[in-house]
Amino acid sequence: ATGEAGAREISDIARIIARFHNNAAVPGPHTPYGSLRKVTEIVLGNIERVREHGSDHLDRVALADVSGFASAFLDVNAALFRRRKKSGQIRQCHGDLHTGNIFLEKSASSGNFRAQIIDCIEFNDDLTYIDPLADVAFLTMDLKRRREYSLASAFLDTYLDERPDPDASTLLPFYECYRAMVRCLSASIRAEQSSGKERDRAIEDADGYLRLAAEISGDTRPLFAAVTAGLTGTGKSTVAKLVADRWGTTHLQTDVIRKRLAGLSPTARTGAGARAGIYSHAMSERTYRNMRNTARLELNEGRSVIMDGTHLRPKYRAQSLSAASGTSARRVIFECNLDTETTLRRLEARYSSGTSESEGRPEIYAMQKPAWKRVGDNEAGTVVRLDTGVSEGELAATLFEQLWRGLLVR
Repeated sequence: ATGEAGAREISDIARIIARFHNNAAVPGPHTPYGSLRKVTEIVLGNIERVREHGSDHLDRVALADVSGFASAFLDVNAALFRRRKKSGQIRQCHGDLHTGNIFLEKSASSGNFRAQIIDCIEFNDDLTYIDPLADVAFLTMDLKRRREYSLASAFLDTYLDERPDPDASTLLPFYECYRAMVRCLSASIRAEQSSGKERDRAIEDADGYLRLAAEISGDTRPLFAAVTAGLTGTGKSTVAKLVADRWGTTHLQTDVIRKRLAGLSPTARTGAGARAGIYSHAMSERTYRNMRNTARLELNEGRSVIMDGTHLRPKYRAQSLSAASGTSARRVIFECNLDTETTLRRLEARYSSGTSESEGRPEIYAMQKPAWKRVGDNEAGTVVRLDTGVSEGELAATLFEQLWRGLLVR
């Protein structure tokens, strides 16, 4: 945009857009525009194209996170999308409402700025007949990308004063995330078609928009307490670290806690059996109690937590999840499954490397197996069932979609 936009100018722009939306044409009730099916097709289709064009430069786990949020949001809020379509909320909007299409002209006589909004989409009714909040979200997302958070807030406040919408707080993060991924796709395609410094700039832009989409979706994430469940060597810590690294969640690992309580380094090798030495029943009780107490402290400070241990039976899972009692935290169980042959191969390689915190070995796996009880549907919280024998990208995709779906259900 040309000129200098402050709170006054951005509020003027908000009023112009609100009036435009109020007077915009409404598509017929039997048209596909703005329907749940159409929104799903457009939003998830855009993410698939990002995956196609950005596979060589974008973070696959971040993309899985954003994709999981979008897919889960659409499923969980299906009734909301249907209601907005049925009640005539869909309008003929601008469709491409970012800062590059808004110009400010300064009056020579008064010195005031007058806004001009140009280049609306005219070639694709699917992208024009949309929810007005999807229009609004393009501009608020773009302002956030430019770190103009106060202008984004001023714009939204004025828009909603002019055109109240009780669904705005629910839908805007979803549509902002979608709009960020639209720009991510554009930058990824630009990266494919360029070279040198221009390609580097395009990749930086694509990465920035993906990070913004993840930040926006992350702001909707509720507090949660999670436990891993599964036999030794089935990928529990891999799952916990994927979530902790992506979301900044506190990761409490029984292997590390146990050795710290025994005065050992995390990767120390004791050679103890499954029920001896630092793995005795008394030491295990002490370890899990310490983990629960730490988790409770974290949750009371508003930090989500993952308690990473075997949790072979329902009562052990319930004990750890009791750390969430008295808090607003959602409860999650990550059930990790892996075939025996692959598990044994991983255990042997991991133990011989000497770099893992775990002392899991084939003989311990054999001792644990009779005690393992899979997570029941009647256990408290969201159950995320995972086959950990797949690639990291496939694991992340399944993990984040199931996790987001559980967290978004109200």
